[in-house]
Amino acid sequence: MRSHPGLHPDFLTADDAALIREFIAEKRASVGICTGRANMLSFTVIGWRRFIGPYRELTIGDVYAGIDSLKSGKSQKGKPFKQNTLADHVPSAGPGSCSDSSLCSPVFLSFC
Repeated sequence: MRSHPGLHPDFLTADDAALIREFIAEKRASVGICTGRANMLSFTVIGWRRFIGPYRELTIGDVYAGIDSLKSGKSQKGKPFKQNTLADHVPSAGPGSCSDSSLCSPVFLSFC
């Protein structure tokens, strides 16, 4: 796989990008999300990497710690996150199920 300038192990790995593509494809196929919703989910899941480690290595404990970090964190402008941002990143509904949960790490399960 060719490296992309946006990929960096401390931010987004090639494996993370592949998992995100699979997740979005599964959501489009199973639920029929539109392009705008697919872009929103991609942006949100990519943004999560500021607060958690590589997706394939995550445990549910890592996700909970990431939620705490997000809630107390600051935006790239140095301001606390707004409620809409927190709502987008921390779904209030519990985890659902993916058609193939082996493709989903705990963070993706929260969006299923």
